[in-house]
Amino acid sequence: MNSAAVVYPISSIIFLCKGNTCRSPMAEALARKAFNVRGLTGIRVESAGIGEYARGKTAHEYSVVCMARRGIDISGHQSRWVDDIEGFATRYDLYIPIDPEADAGLKQRGIPADKIVFIDIVNPWEKGPEAYDACADEIEEKVNVLAASLWL
Repeated sequence: MNSAAVVYPISSIIFLCKGNTCRSPMAEALARKAFNVRGLTGIRVESAGIGEYARGKTAHEYSVVCMARRGIDISGHQSRWVDDIEGFATRYDLYIPIDPEADAGLKQRGIPADKIVFIDIVNPWEKGPEAYDACADEIEEKVNVLAASLWL
């Protein structure tokens, strides 16, 4: 993670992946937890997909189970497509793409480079429950680093 790109103060963050059904909903939930533990309750955390194909779908069942084991309920998650978010290009202080496609999609939409912090997280899609657990572990580690950098 390139934390040098983080501009302070941060009041809103969005995590982005392809469809917003696996990685980015887990990142959103884990970031909220990490921020709350540090008293960073004023940071709005959201997630969305760079692709339209999963719009309105629930979080993947393995993501839901994986988060439940960590005491986090994402069963009510509904995926969102970035182009459905009003004012997307100016709405967030920090955009966190978690795969190369999301990173490219942000650049295509004109998001300034100083507002993007790329975190490469392997897509667990169709790889089984263990892959989702490994993905969540990696996300948790990286969002904890982010939360610590914001805990000033």
